[in-house]
Amino acid sequence: MNISNILINKTCLIAGLILLLSSCKQSQKYNSPKPLNVNQTLQDLYLQDLKECKQYVLQLSSTSDHDSLEHYYSAARNSFKRIEPLLSFQDLNNYNFLNAP
Repeated sequence: MNISNILINKTCLIAGLILLLSSCKQSQKYNSPKPLNVNQTLQDLYLQDLKECKQYVLQLSSTSDHDSLEHYYSAARNSFKRIEPLLSFQDLNNYNFLNAP
């Protein structure tokens, strides 16, 4: 019984050392992403959504089909709703004018 305890202890010790050595391997170098310029990203997204909204409004004014009018109105409204928080933050007077009933 004493020999079996010694054998179990040695086995656990060896297994622990193997796990310790295998877990301490140095992994590949971590490449940190380039720092984002949040203001530029936000401005690009705002301008892209604004152009999309303008395009839908132009398509809305050039069509007379009821289904197309409904589709373009919904698309223009959704794209305006995406830029609405930025517009209200940037220029409150124009936002109130655009968002009026």
